[in-house]
Amino acid sequence: MILKPYREVFSLHDSKIFAINRRGCDLEISLSSMVIFENGKTFVIDNPKIICHDLIDIKANMDYPVRIIVFEKEDKNLTIDEFKDYTFDIIEEAYGPNLIHFYGIGNICKDGIPTAFDMTIDIFYRGEIEATWDMKD
Repeated sequence: MILKPYREVFSLHDSKIFAINRRGCDLEISLSSMVIFENGKTFVIDNPKIICHDLIDIKANMDYPVRIIVFEKEDKNLTIDEFKDYTFDIIEEAYGPNLIHFYGIGNICKDGIPTAFDMTIDIFYRGEIEATWDMKD
């Protein structure tokens, strides 16, 4: 399903991001859930994936199409590979032209001790946002 943030109402609020994977020019985000409001009905989707198509290449501006910042003692930029050790609880989401912004809590287990930090994730893309999930009867 192609998501249009300015036309359709959907929410990832209170969902958990389990994984972020780069697939060529696209980004795939694995989530615990999402809610879609359509034609007066509410649908709760379990374990969806959000795909951001055609990521913007902004390395020339000393930045990346996916910016992940964890606020520990000092701000720290994470790569997608470094994020693999974290999960992320979405508290706030915002959608703008070619931008998705998430604010929430990043969770990691360090030396056997669960630790949580404020975290933001920004995704810059040119294409569409697509939601996929397994259809159950």
